[in-house]
Amino acid sequence: MKTRSVARKVGVGLIACCVLAGCAGYRVGTLLPEKYKTLSVPMFKNGTNQPNIESLATNAVIEQLNVDRTLQVTDQDPDLLLECTIVGYTRTAIRYAEGVRPQEYRLTIGVSATLTDVREKNAIWSNRPISGNYEFQAGADLYSSEAAALPLVMEDLAHDIVEAIVEGW
Repeated sequence: MKTRSVARKVGVGLIACCVLAGCAGYRVGTLLPEKYKTLSVPMFKNGTNQPNIESLATNAVIEQLNVDRTLQVTDQDPDLLLECTIVGYTRTAIRYAEGVRPQEYRLTIGVSATLTDVREKNAIWSNRPISGNYEFQAGADLYSSEAAALPLVMEDLAHDIVEAIVEGW
């Protein structure tokens, strides 16, 4: 009887140790070094033939940073500088009706991003490819359907950019 009790306690202890050891490398929150508190996000550059998407992308990233709240967005003496160039804008048909007419599309926007430590004047990462995409149904007017999908693509792109900044170390 006593042996079972000891064996049970040892078994419970071993399980607890395994669980705790499995969580030892897990971390909640950002991987961003504590010395970084502020970030500047100048207007994205537009390397595509799509007009005005640079302002949509810039605003989406700033909004996502404000939601995330890990870094404060500022133009005054920032710790970090994020510079992005939009390098791709692609609409791809992904599903067809009756095998002929496109019925669903994927809109993808790609950027080349550089994150710089302003104080130490060195790039943390440079020309990092990041993209956002969204799938949408082709309506009667493809242009209107694509325009309605654009903010959702920007939201996905902004999420991936902010994730790269705060977790991609």
